[in-house]
Amino acid sequence: MALQKLQFRPGINRDTTSYDNEGGWFNCNLVRFRNAAPEKIGGWSKYTPTAADGIVRGLLPFVALNGAEYLALATSKKYYIYGKGILNNVTPTRKTSSLTNPLTVTNGSATVTVTDTGHGAEVGDFVTLTVGSAIGSALTTAVLSVEYEVKSVPTENTYTITASTNADTGATGGGSVTAVYQITAGLDNQISGTGWGASPWNGKSAGALTTTINEGGTFSSSDTTLTVTSGTGIVTNDLILIDNEILKVTGVSTNDLTVVRGYAGTGANSNVQTAGTGLASTHADGATVTLILGNATSSTDYTGWGIEYTESDIRLGLRLIHHDTFVEDIIFNIRDGAIYYWDTSANQATFAVATELKDLSGTDGFAPRVAKKIMVSDIDRHVIAFGADSIDNLGVQDPLMIRFSSQADPTQWLPSTTNTADFRRISGGTEIVTAIQTRQETLIFTDASLHSMQFVGPPFIFSINQVSGQTTIMGPNAATAVDGTVFWMGKENFYMYSGQVQKIPCTVRSKVFDDFNLNQSAKVMAGVNSAYNEVWWFYTSASSTQNDKYVIYNYVEQVWYFGDMPRTAWIDRGVYDYPLAASTDGFVYEHERQLNDGSSSPETGLNSFIESSPMDIGDGEAFTLIRKLVPDITFGGSTTTDSIVNVTLKSQNYPGGDDLETNASAIQSTQTSPVDKHTEKVDVRLRGRAFTFRYESTDVGVKWRAGAPRVDIRTDGRR
Repeated sequence: MALQKLQFRPGINRDTTSYDNEGGWFNCNLVRFRNAAPEKIGGWSKYTPTAADGIVRGLLPFVALNGAEYLALATSKKYYIYGKGILNNVTPTRKTSSLTNPLTVTNGSATVTVTDTGHGAEVGDFVTLTVGSAIGSALTTAVLSVEYEVKSVPTENTYTITASTNADTGATGGGSVTAVYQITAGLDNQISGTGWGASPWNGKSAGALTTTINEGGTFSSSDTTLTVTSGTGIVTNDLILIDNEILKVTGVSTNDLTVVRGYAGTGANSNVQTAGTGLASTHADGATVTLILGNATSSTDYTGWGIEYTESDIRLGLRLIHHDTFVEDIIFNIRDGAIYYWDTSANQATFAVATELKDLSGTDGFAPRVAKKIMVSDIDRHVIAFGADSIDNLGVQDPLMIRFSSQADPTQWLPSTTNTADFRRISGGTEIVTAIQTRQETLIFTDASLHSMQFVGPPFIFSINQVSGQTTIMGPNAATAVDGTVFWMGKENFYMYSGQVQKIPCTVRSKVFDDFNLNQSAKVMAGVNSAYNEVWWFYTSASSTQNDKYVIYNYVEQVWYFGDMPRTAWIDRGVYDYPLAASTDGFVYEHERQLNDGSSSPETGLNSFIESSPMDIGDGEAFTLIRKLVPDITFGGSTTTDSIVNVTLKSQNYPGGDDLETNASAIQSTQTSPVDKHTEKVDVRLRGRAFTFRYESTDVGVKWRAGAPRVDIRTDGRR
């Protein structure tokens, strides 16, 4: 038989069986399709020189009026402006305390106990101390006068931090000390659910007692004795929270707690949580331990323990920050929290901290105190607060309220005949999830509907119309806009809107949603890679708690593909020449500029591969024998002179069966051949009813693109 050309359909199809997808691609990683052909995606290198504190969940590039380029980073713990080669912390502050001799140290220990009545700090918060007097010779004022992360909170009036060196004396002192507290840090994980035992800690309030695990190693899922840094304030029958697991305290011996693991309520005193998100699990040494029931002041207990939850009780534990540019300035808000303003011209010399919007000079006193999302309308320059408080009830959030400032003025929010400030309240659903701008309108997603908001000018300013009553969205960052079209990930489906809502046919739907951690749905991040006509969604797989997977839709070629990549935020090229993305390691990476994985030094090659579904002759009745392969691969753009892609052929006897074993006649069931730019043909011997085809490369500096290979394949009888 003559050489047979293999032409595969573009895209990956996982919504059928592998055998039924004959002639198509079935599996891949770090591969895209361009003009119907598969190729390795571009690599990445570190853009920021240091890692940010917390998980980066938002990136915003902007340009000052003087031409300086900046990048804003919103993390679960801080807000940064990257400029002049430095990550500058501009996180707002919530409190400044002037204290006298508040520091207590123990000889030989780096732990410092700070006494500040009603400090309001929680584990993971940050405080900057300016210390007037040294304590001993080791803890000088220079050593002590730095920023610290709060390590434990023994009481409402004390917390502990860790100095950079051990004390050489035991004493209380520090003289005149100023403590500047940044706004409370957020959570890295989403905690959500309804019903008894599902998520009783979601309604948390500030001030709950916290400490940390002090096991000297991991706290295993079967261990029922927990050693903490400080057991002060914890007694029998209290409930504590570690990550997503609730534990009941049944005994206390100083810092050793006897606990019931995976506690599910109803007074049980055995390991009773066998399903859901509260299973007994292993926790890292140093993990935060929070007292959720049994605090000295009941108002600091977590809302609703022992009470069946209604939807209104649920709180999103994950810290998300939404931000936008107002001319050259930045306006941002903590989701379901306060709104802040960073004045670029006033602050770029010193990178001073952001100011709460209500405290901005010239404000009329009616700026929103709370919002789900803040946005600046591109066309008319209104600042819009979605899910905000009302004018007559400032500070009390209405999850369906929309308020907007006067045009081009973020300080004026009280409607009058001399400005364009106003408000609207939408219906359909119980809360606004997110809003996305397009060229002509802003789409507003609630938890049950989709609305279109358009600027119409005075006297109404904006009109709002419902465009769909049966639309879902996976999370606040699960939508993105491309050239007037909005794409988003819903619950179990993908959608697009360009005048009307359409469900996008998806050939990898099962692959994505069958391996999806719904408890972390708020972490879904949508982004655009316009150079390749792609919409990316990063999400958390079922076995992970952080984003580790991606799925891509090529909206021009209308094909899908997927892979593994830990990314928590993404922005397309624009201000910068290449896309930028944040990883779970706290660094921001520049994508598509080079070929390798630059997250480590030295760089490593990408594990890039694509594999076909099985192919056969006829209906698979006859055995086939493959004797020769003529590859069709280009290595244009490679930076190494030894570019190699491994081409693997695997044979099968029946669908779903294992690859055939190598037999005594040396007809191999699997044969891998390295192919480089000089390879004209590869001699192989492979026998079976069907065979699959795989390209793979892991080397540094390799760029490859596959075409249509040819194989010498012939009928080899029946068995």
